[in-house]
Amino acid sequence: MRKILALTLILVLLIGLTLPAFAASGSVHDYAGLLSEEEIATLNVRIREITGGHPIDIVILTTNDPYIRNAEQHTLDFYERRGYGIGETRDGVILHIDMLGRGVYFRTFGRCIPLFGRRDVDRVLDRVQPLLSDGEYFAAVQAFLAEIETALAQVDTLPDYPPVRPLSQTVIISVIIGVLVAGAVLGIMLLVHGKSLPAAPSHHAYMEGGVKVKHQLDRFVTSNLIRVPIPRNTGGGGGGGLGGGLSSGGGSRRF
Repeated sequence: MRKILALTLILVLLIGLTLPAFAASGSVHDYAGLLSEEEIATLNVRIREITGGHPIDIVILTTNDPYIRNAEQHTLDFYERRGYGIGETRDGVILHIDMLGRGVYFRTFGRCIPLFGRRDVDRVLDRVQPLLSDGEYFAAVQAFLAEIETALAQVDTLPDYPPVRPLSQTVIISVIIGVLVAGAVLGIMLLVHGKSLPAAPSHHAYMEGGVKVKHQLDRFVTSNLIRVPIPRNTGGGGGGGLGGGLSSGGGSRRF
């Protein structure tokens, strides 16, 4: 009995020690040292309040690392490699403050992409950028969280991503595309056929013994050269996606 009680106490003690460490890590990663411990704790609590009613991840990242070659790609990679994002579509947002390049990067993932259109992204950055320029980093992150909370409060559930079209609309669009493609192919065939030239006259000669020798000139009507550009692998995330396959939206600014 005493052994069981001792093991139970040890287990409770271990859980008690690990929970604070887990809570301290939170969603705020201040590698640039812009925030105090109290500010980080306050922001983590604020993030838990905002995400309590909506299943998304909100991540704050600050860096001042000369080894980061592409800050925007680093933003995407950090979100993906750390396993952030809720559900199959990895719903969530991240704010990256890059002190070395003086850039701020706001990226959206999964069902948060249609939630924040271009105007919404600009509105968020409009609030954050001036505060960062003034060195008000804690206030900038607070303003960012306020914008996220406002956007989430306007919807009961997150929009579908990718957007789900009704079956009838999908069928109509497919038929229209098929007709357009078929018409384009037919037009090209008629155009090429119209440019064809008659065969060049041939010359025949008969040698002794009944051997027939034929001489004919071939004419090449047209020749087409198709150039296919090969895109460079820049490693950028942009608004479309990233190396690991996650789709993302958002934008960036200098401060």
